[in-house]
Amino acid sequence: MSSPNITRLGGLAALLGGVLLVISGLLQLLRTLIVERPYFDYPLGEAATTWSYTARNGIALLGLASLLGGP
Repeated sequence: MSSPNITRLGGLAALLGGVLLVISGLLQLLRTLIVERPYFDYPLGEAATTWSYTARNGIALLGLASLLGGP
């Protein structure tokens, strides 16, 4: 691949990573507004077993990994 194509793909990866991190933050905000008890009200062991916690952190992990591919 030529250098401009790699740069474009890196920019796309960085953009995707940013979007995924925003989505992760919005999911956290929605969970905090909808559910009565935020994560810090009960032990992390209980919070980590919920689907919303796993999904949000999975999306954040994908977003951070995509940012590594950015320019």
